[in-house]
Amino acid sequence: LIMKFEAIISISLAFLCLQAASFSSLSFSRQCTRQAPALKMAKKTQNKPKKQKVKKKTSTQDKPKQKQLSYAERLKIYKERQAEMRGNVTETEVKAEADGESGGGPPTDATREKKTYRNRAKEMIAAQRKSVDMLTFVKERVEGLPWGKIKIDLEKKGFVVLDDFLASEEVLDIVAKEGQEMYKNSAQTSVDINRIGTGEYLVPIQGGDQYTLCPRMIEIVVSTTKHVPGLLKGYLDLDPANCMASLRVSDRKVRIATGTFLEEGDKLEMPFTIIATDKYEKRKLSLLYYPNSADWDGDGGVTFDKENPVRVPSKRDRLILVRSETCEFRKDYFVGKEELGAAVCLELDLVTK
Repeated sequence: LIMKFEAIISISLAFLCLQAASFSSLSFSRQCTRQAPALKMAKKTQNKPKKQKVKKKTSTQDKPKQKQLSYAERLKIYKERQAEMRGNVTETEVKAEADGESGGGPPTDATREKKTYRNRAKEMIAAQRKSVDMLTFVKERVEGLPWGKIKIDLEKKGFVVLDDFLASEEVLDIVAKEGQEMYKNSAQTSVDINRIGTGEYLVPIQGGDQYTLCPRMIEIVVSTTKHVPGLLKGYLDLDPANCMASLRVSDRKVRIATGTFLEEGDKLEMPFTIIATDKYEKRKLSLLYYPNSADWDGDGGVTFDKENPVRVPSKRDRLILVRSETCEFRKDYFVGKEELGAAVCLELDLVTK
């Protein structure tokens, strides 16, 4: 019995060992089957030669050559772009303003306020641009005057007459209109007590609040005062930051209303004077400028040399330079015509430092 039992145990153990062996061999074969594709891929990768990336050569001949623009062409393109940026408004902005930026509905209070600020900003930028343009324009006109001849004539005769100072009908019309507005609306207009009976008024030009009435005229004064001293350096020591300026207005209606009737042939004698007679006087060079229409040509003006009179009548865009300390002359009154209204003359005195 014992022997049979041992035989049964031995057979059972053998059977269990056989099953264990077959199970391990089956697991190994499955593992090998799973790893086989990875091993094949690894071998292929090791055996496969690496491809070198070849950089594509770009030939300069293949690229189209760009046209070299001249300076004038580049400047033209730049100005066109600037003008487009200043003047054009995009369709989005137009639609937004029309729809009130509120989904196509009527404009709201916030939209109106925003639009108002935007318009004010545009107006300020436009006004500033006009001011800079005018100052630059006057500077160029002043620098373009024949200053060599001017110095000689000032030293020899004491005065110089220059025509076509600004040479711009548009600017002249604006300045003449501003002169009329200054005369009508300025609170500082006063009668010239030294010329009673001529119907002449004086309006001091001081800037500040006056700029709303005569911006271009003030810019003429500022730019001329700034740039003339440098052009007369070594001849006259002038201050580029200070001056005395006023607007002389001749009103025919007022003159007639005072009882002084002046027609052709009539005379109202005015004295010859020197502008700066006091030893402490700082005025050195006086400028008289006439922006009136051509209808006033030949009227008004000045007369030099009391002994041998030299009459210089007013003329549209005429500039007269006078040595304030040495030149004796007479300011002639405007007779005018009924349909002409008032005539103006810009008087600018350049002073020493």
